[in-house]
This record gives sequence, C-alpha cells and structure tokens, in this order.
Amino acid sequence: MRELLLSELQVLQRTEHKNLMPVVEILEDNNDFFLICELATGKDLQHRLESVTTFSEKQAAIIIKQVLEGLNYMHKMGVMHRDIKPANILMNSRD
Repeated sequence: MRELLLSELQVLQRTEHKNLMPVVEILEDNNDFFLICELATGKDLQHRLESVTTFSEKQAAIIIKQVLEGLNYMHKMGVMHRDIKPANILMNSRD
C-alpha cells in the first residue's frame, strides 16, 4: 500500500501544467506523507462559491476550462482523479 501511494505521489511530482499545483517535494515520517506545494492563497472553489453573492457564467466557464485542461493533461499521463468537487479545486489567489 505504501509503495502504491508513494508511486502516485511521485507521478504528481513530475507533472508540469499551468492548471495543476506543482508538488515541490514529498516528505514522510513513520505514519504520514507530507506534500510541499506552491502556496495557493485563494482557498478552494467551495469556499469561493459560498463567499460570493453572484457568480457569472463567464467566471464558471473560465474555471471549468482550466479544470478540464488539467484533467486532460493528467488523463494523457494515465492518471485519473476520482474525487472532483469544488472543495478539491484550489484557487491561486483571492482574485
């Protein structure tokens, strides 16, 4: 199990796409893995949707396009994301 998880994390570390958060380093102790990633100060999409009163179709289209581009890149690498939801989509900034 540990080897499978480490293998998946190493695949993420090798990804280079503008719409995917880069994994800079993978650390582990006796019980856990720790991912060192770039700072994303915009929280996640779930929080963003809960904090605004309006969200335009244009804004939604931009985000969905970015998500689909990232997923397409990962699928071409043979990687599948099995938990796509707003809480798992991180925003780079508060803008």
